[in-house]
Amino acid sequence: MATVDDALDAAAAAAAAATAATGRLNTVERNQLTMTTQLAGIAQQLQALLNAGGGGGGGGTGGGGAGGGGVVQRRRIDPSCLDKQHGDASLSQLRTWRNRWSDFCQLNQLITYPVSEQMAAFRMVLDPDMQQIVEVALGILPTAATSPEDVLDQINTYIRSKRNIALDRVAFEDCHQSATESFDDFYIRLCNLEDAADLCAACRDTRLTTRIMAGVRDTETKRKLLALSPFPTAQQTINICRSEESAKANEKSLAISHVQTRSHRPPWQTDGGRCGSCARLAHRTGETCPAIGKQCHNCGANNHFSPCCPKKPKVETRWR
Repeated sequence: MATVDDALDAAAAAAAAATAATGRLNTVERNQLTMTTQLAGIAQQLQALLNAGGGGGGGGTGGGGAGGGGVVQRRRIDPSCLDKQHGDASLSQLRTWRNRWSDFCQLNQLITYPVSEQMAAFRMVLDPDMQQIVEVALGILPTAATSPEDVLDQINTYIRSKRNIALDRVAFEDCHQSATESFDDFYIRLCNLEDAADLCAACRDTRLTTRIMAGVRDTETKRKLLALSPFPTAQQTINICRSEESAKANEKSLAISHVQTRSHRPPWQTDGGRCGSCARLAHRTGETCPAIGKQCHNCGANNHFSPCCPKKPKVETRWR
């Protein structure tokens, strides 16, 4: 039979087992609490990365290890949207390309990147010929601590040195509006020549105005500009040229409309199916009558030929 001592030993063993079980439960609870805390920290880090727009997944593990700092990951620079800058570019082409490069830098906040990364992106948009110019002619190696803006300044100086500025100034002074050129096209071409000629800032406005007066194609517009007093500014001259060009285009449109609506008959027909302005056979729909804009030799009016003139022909007096 079991003795009292055996019963006491069994009770002590049961109490020890209960104590151990309680300790294990406490350990499990503590581990669960620690895991919950860690998971909450990881969730905060992921939310911080999502809010910061941090891109590539390659740095995800390292970012989590940084520990709750919410480090903003920079976007990878991708200049593939830009055209290559060619080695034979002119000053005008370089200026246009440089404006696009400035927009690219602004949109991608390139100033926040180290200079070495800025230059790496810049070299990617140079064609092989221009890279040779930068590295050999200008002596700017890939390891040089030079910003893209400084390199562009040196490229501009290099291109400028290859062409005598006197040629550009002669081209500016000899610029005239061609027969098929609108005023705005003429003005843009003139401004490109003015930029290449490197006119002084003090006289730029006056010389540009003078060149427009001398180079504009329309004689009546030129006469109006020359009659202005005091001497107009460049902007006033530009506005007048644009207004005159628009007015003449509108006047021609009204003349066409007048010819087409002056008869109850179809606009291209008169008696016998002939045009009442040029006397030719019926025009096709949408075809412009050749008499539009022409002057009648009989009455001096516009938009019809003399055989269709509504006035009586002039009687010629011959002296014997």
